[in-house]
Amino acid sequence: MSYKKTLKHNYGGDRDFPSQFVIPKDIKNNALLGHIEKGVLYLNGEVNDEMADYVQDSLMLLSTEPPKEGILTAKISSPGGDVRAGLKIHDLLMLYTYETGVIVKGLAIGEAFSAASTFLLQGCAIRMATENCTIMCHNALALDFVTEHDLKSVGWHMRLLRELETVKQKMITILKRRTKRSEQDILKMLVRGRDMTAKEAKEFGLLDGVLEFVFQEEKTPTKRRASKSAV
Repeated sequence: MSYKKTLKHNYGGDRDFPSQFVIPKDIKNNALLGHIEKGVLYLNGEVNDEMADYVQDSLMLLSTEPPKEGILTAKISSPGGDVRAGLKIHDLLMLYTYETGVIVKGLAIGEAFSAASTFLLQGCAIRMATENCTIMCHNALALDFVTEHDLKSVGWHMRLLRELETVKQKMITILKRRTKRSEQDILKMLVRGRDMTAKEAKEFGLLDGVLEFVFQEEKTPTKRRASKSAV
């Protein structure tokens, strides 16, 4: 199976998100394919349908040629994005581990907000973050589900409330299973939408561990003094 998609950052304009996940059509000689074959997925930028397609195609490739060490690393740096795309990626990662036995290790770097922390990271069997990463979960935003047609329809707000309630219950189910917290604790967290440090997220149960950087100072070898013999 030939892999024909890749990841690219697209910066520009006054955007709500610092980067958007864009997939060009041609990736011949692109370095990203090499990372995928080595068992590394880069999930950077907005969570959207393109990111979900990238994950799906990558996992199809890795299903025929699993990572040699039996571990797939998903490096996540995202401000969040679309709920439906996030749910799809969550299920794809869970299903990949179930079908292949390959452990998916999520590593959040810099930030994992909203759909990135609730769905992408929680879809990984092992959830890690670098020590300076910021984690944040919150309730789904209404704008994700409202269209112009909805606004012109009678009773659109009731349909919106039902949709938001459905999404909230899915979020609670996922977070309860992974954090082992009560529904009340999770609801409080979602309503507050507070930024957490990596250590705070680990204490709450959103992470399994924090990657801390420790540099050991090189010890200069001490010179042994030669003993003088008595004359």
